Formats: sequence, structure tokens, C-alpha cells
Amino acid sequence: MDNRSTGIENVLFDLDGTLSDNSEGIIEGLNRAMDSLGLPPLDEDAVSRAIGPPLHDVMTEQLGVPEDRVEQAISAYRAYYSTEGLHRNELYPGIIDVLDALRSEGFRLAVATSKPEVFAVPILERFGISDRFDAIGAASLDTSRREKTEVIRHVNRMTGFDPATTVMVGDRSHDIQGARQAGLRCSVGVLWGFGGREELEQAGAARLAASPAELARLLLDVI
Repeated sequence: MDNRSTGIENVLFDLDGTLSDNSEGIIEGLNRAMDSLGLPPLDEDAVSRAIGPPLHDVMTEQLGVPEDRVEQAISAYRAYYSTEGLHRNELYPGIIDVLDALRSEGFRLAVATSKPEVFAVPILERFGISDRFDAIGAASLDTSRREKTEVIRHVNRMTGFDPATTVMVGDRSHDIQGARQAGLRCSVGVLWGFGGREELEQAGAARLAASPAELARLLLDVI
């Protein structure tokens, strides 16, 4: 099979900003969280930084929520997101074609997302693509598995994927850094998400893909 010649056998996909655009639901949830603390809604700069990293880190590092009020903010966010926000979500055009092309060439696929599993699984089931993945690896609500590196290692344990033949695909720096820290072969940054070229290059992405079609070509023929 073609993928054997490149040395890649497995591909991990981030969710938000890579497989789907959930920005409306996430931003509204964060604004509900800010409102619960009596704080103003997110400005444009905060929005660009807030989608992708673990929620606790977003609250403390990006939005400046005091540590002693983080749980209140997260509770307000999840109260909205669990009933409404996760449904304000659309697959990026061309993603299903990428998944099917990779599977037809013998790749094994999995999801590795910082979104909690209780949200990630229903989202993928709603899109009708959960059966295309060997595993859906996600964060835990109790924060015992929060960082992207921990999620990637969790996926590899569930699937038996060899890090040396596994690639991470994502749109933010923590996807790229997590792949490196977990010992994966390399990572590919996607430019249709929320991170941007400069962020992904600085994080050390091996390649960048401007479209799902280009991503498929890179994984099948180049890397």
C-alpha cells in the first residue's frame, strides 16, 4: 500500500479547527462564562486565541480568569455548551473525502482532541463519521487528562499505534507541540483552522496544508 512507502501508518486528527468549525458554539459558551463572572465578552483578539487549547488553560492564560473562579466559569460554559453550543458546529468541506481516501489506502485513523470526551463523541456521531476512526481520544472532565500530549498518548495506548509511524494533524501550536512531546513521527498543520501559518511554523509543523485536498496529498504521497 502507498502509505507503507512513506513510513506512515496512522493519522491522528484534532477536532475543533481541523475536522469541524465549532467557533460559534465555543465563543458563545465563553461569553456566557465571562458573563457569569460579571466580566465583559471576548474581544476579537481573545477569540482568535481561545479556540483549541484546553478549557482550563483558556480561562486562566488567555482570558485572565482568577484560579479561584475558574470552576465557576467552566460550569457556566459547559451548562450552555452541553445543550446548545456543541450543535453550532459544521464539518469543513472536503473532510469526509480526506478520511475516506486515507482509509482506502490502509491508514488507521483516530481523533485526539482537548475537548472532553462527553462532547467529542456526540459531535462526531452527529456528523456520521465516528465509525471512520479506530478510537476517539479526548480530554477528561476531571482534568486528569487535559494536555494534548496526554491525549495523544492515551490514543496510542487505546489503539496500539506506534508513535514512529503516526502523524498528528491539527490547527494550533499545542497540536504540534503535543505530537513532538509524545514522540510522534511528525505533525501537519492545517491553515483553515484557528492557528495560522506563523503559529504552526514556529511550533515546528513538518508541513502545512491549505486545504483538505492538499492534506490528503501530503499524507498519501509526500511525508
